[in-house]
Amino acid sequence: MAEPQFPLKIVVVAPAQRALLDAARAALLPHVDADELRELGDGALLVHTDTSASDVRDWIVAALPDGASTFVAAFEQWSGRGPAVDSVWLGRRGH
Repeated sequence: MAEPQFPLKIVVVAPAQRALLDAARAALLPHVDADELRELGDGALLVHTDTSASDVRDWIVAALPDGASTFVAAFEQWSGRGPAVDSVWLGRRGH
């Protein structure tokens, strides 16, 4: 069965460190335009992509050092407020 394609993903890296988040971002950029990424803190990114959560995870895992972890979840519905997750950015895919 195909994985549902929900465009908003949250990417969490652990331990939450700037270097690991930067590595995750760098791993995503060959696949996702920089405008499709938003940072939520030292350990989390929001990503707009129709790519499956498992593919996003695989891109990131390849860039992380041994002992680091990542978690990627896709969302069908969401809501947010604030400069990092403004409503225009969240809703630009029609949700």
